[in-house]
Amino acid sequence: MITPMTRPPVAGMPGYSQSLRCEAQSARRARRLVEVVLAAWRLDSLSGTACLVVSELVVNAVKHTESTTVRVGIIRVGPRRIRIGVSDTSAQMPLLKTFDRCATSGRGLHLVAEAAVRWGVDQGRWGKTVWAELSGGQPPGALL
Repeated sequence: MITPMTRPPVAGMPGYSQSLRCEAQSARRARRLVEVVLAAWRLDSLSGTACLVVSELVVNAVKHTESTTVRVGIIRVGPRRIRIGVSDTSAQMPLLKTFDRCATSGRGLHLVAEAAVRWGVDQGRWGKTVWAELSGGQPPGALL
């Protein structure tokens, strides 16, 4: 369930965001937020990929920053296109490591890059937001 801390933006594109503790369990909460929002937007077909992406972004923030909280956001940037972002207070930029099929870690951003139409990092004075855009789903007004 979306908690009272989840709120739509005041202006601009439709979206939702939620602040979560910077801990591994928050990946589950972030997935739930994404599932609920995509269901409301009738973009359920993006749910599996979107949940993978948000999980990887949250886990990266947990593993590689000393932030106490992360902010997960999902906005609709087109009729069938969304942007998922995870913000933290670290100035350290994420690294897309050399892909190693035998490695047990270090593949998260590769998964994000493969799943996304595009992805990137926005840096601010307070930290950064790592984001990915996904596309697909039912066209507006389509019958289920």
